[in-house]
Amino acid sequence: MNGRERVQTALRFERPDQLPCHESFWEGTVERWQTQGMPAGVAPEDFFGFDLCFMSLDASPRFEQKVLDRAEGYITFEDRMGYTARRTESVSATLHFLKHANTGRAAWDEIKTRLSLSSDHSVPPQVDFDQYCWMLRLARQVFEQSTPLSPCGRGVGGEG
Repeated sequence: MNGRERVQTALRFERPDQLPCHESFWEGTVERWQTQGMPAGVAPEDFFGFDLCFMSLDASPRFEQKVLDRAEGYITFEDRMGYTARRTESVSATLHFLKHANTGRAAWDEIKTRLSLSSDHSVPPQVDFDQYCWMLRLARQVFEQSTPLSPCGRGVGGEG
């Protein structure tokens, strides 16, 4: 079975030849594997034979991203989602959330305006057009293969 057949079989509650698989990696993982023998320029999905390909769309409020502090091996930053967080600087790790821009109803009403699409060309775009085109090319490429595509988005509710 190829990835598409495997996923479709599982979604029909039938038994595939093996469970469909996919994995996501922390920052630096792929680079480390490349030092251990994984060929450079080969996507982990291809190297490990994953059955799913994820495509992500940024549906965040697109707050300005900025580093607030670097100290004692940690980095504190504001993200495009509207939160302030801290994490280790040299390796990926779980984020320690410090605060969020959405502090109540009034703040949410202001954040919502960042999520609106408008046909008024005087309004700055809220969609990253370059990212959209990249995702469209990726979707076409994946569609021609036998790997199912699972779109996911990053928005005010987190990843989904």
